[in-house]
Amino acid sequence: DNEQTHSPNDVSIVPNRVYTLRFEIDPKTAVFIIYLDNSVIDTYEPPNPDQWLQGPISYNVHLGTEPNSSGKSYVDDVKFGQLK
Repeated sequence: DNEQTHSPNDVSIVPNRVYTLRFEIDPKTAVFIIYLDNSVIDTYEPPNPDQWLQGPISYNVHLGTEPNSSGKSYVDDVKFGQLK
């Protein structure tokens, strides 16, 4: 299995607010840049970009709460495409 993984930085958010999460992947270098509301929250330069660029890429969004609390989170309006 040639699955490649990266765990991004933890980011604190305010409950009951809508955020825009954007991922950019350079098609030549496989460098990832991840934005939250147009601010860079993480970058990743894979040590083996050829493997990243030749296979499927998936990204998991993990949403959590503080201990002894609860909440709901939604991720919707997902779009894939080339930036212009």
